[in-house]
Amino acid sequence: MRCKLWHNSWTQVIPIGKVYITHEKEMIHHKPVPKICYKVSIQESLVDAACTPNIGNSGFKNVKDALGFFMAWPKDQVILIDQEKVHICIWFIHL
Repeated sequence: MRCKLWHNSWTQVIPIGKVYITHEKEMIHHKPVPKICYKVSIQESLVDAACTPNIGNSGFKNVKDALGFFMAWPKDQVILIDQEKVHICIWFIHL
């Protein structure tokens, strides 16, 4: 499922990616994905120099370096594109 990813500021989407949600334990480079994260692949960089979350992501420091690779991304920083309107409405309700 396509997604937008943000880090440090929810108002700035830094890459567009694809999130992999399965019922099996997700692995990246033979390491389990933390429960607080999704397994994502970075498909398009919107801000090349933006930092990636520091969750043991194989040494990737910025979005440009992670382009085309799998990495762990915190679930609370993932916006599922198909459900974007639902997430935004829920966020505003919580204000």
